[in-house]
Amino acid sequence: MALEVLTLEPDRPAAGPPVLFVHGSWHGAWCWRERWMPHFAEHGHTVHAVSLRGHGGSPGTYRGAHILDYVADAGSVADGLQVKPILAGHSLGGRIVQHLLAASAYPAAVLVAPIPTGGAFQASMLRRAAASPADVLRLVLEVLVSRDAGAMVGTPARARYALFSADLRDEEVRRHCERLQGDSLAVHWEVMRPAPLPPRGATPLLLLAAGRDALFPVAAQAASARALGADFEVVPGSGHDIMLDVAWREGARLVLDWLARAGSSRAPGGILPLE
Repeated sequence: MALEVLTLEPDRPAAGPPVLFVHGSWHGAWCWRERWMPHFAEHGHTVHAVSLRGHGGSPGTYRGAHILDYVADAGSVADGLQVKPILAGHSLGGRIVQHLLAASAYPAAVLVAPIPTGGAFQASMLRRAAASPADVLRLVLEVLVSRDAGAMVGTPARARYALFSADLRDEEVRRHCERLQGDSLAVHWEVMRPAPLPPRGATPLLLLAAGRDALFPVAAQAASARALGADFEVVPGSGHDIMLDVAWREGARLVLDWLARAGSSRAPGGILPLE
């Protein structure tokens, strides 16, 4: 399957291995192309972003897909690069990255507002129900009838609650909402189970949490970082979609600074490509 892969090259020689971005539920490679890909390229990184099957411009369908199908998609792109990449996954993409790290070491990896290691959708839905019981009841019925997880972000109001801070302009929320799509209900059930824990120390690992994340609060993310043995940073003003929200630049800075530190701690020339 020829998946959509967006690529940007820096104007100067690349700083270490390429970065492969993996999106989360409802998104595609476009969510990285908007802000982080050009920003990382400006800072000397070759960057790629994959659209999983049935997402963005990729062929196939997400209906009936399972988490290991998405892992295979991201893994096939990583394996096809000339140099083993740094992995960066958002939300569900973070869970996909954890699966890849459990199977093989990478130069480095970043989990951006990932699904917490112990599962999380149960807790996030309970918090949402406490805030708006009627909307959650309608949402559950829509998801069950359609057998599609897209209803969870199917309106600008729902998308803002789940993905963005209150500070992001309404027109930006609407613009992003128009590009969001359905997703596999099976995958959403599967990620309620605990995540695989990669071998400690095999891959330098950063977990980047969003301070205003309505889905996965900072405390849950801090617990995940401890379980993973990961470095931990918080973007205080951001909603779940750190790479698109108002604090996207601060989130990118934290990642770039961490990559520079991780590289200098491993070798004088930076993060070493793995054979």
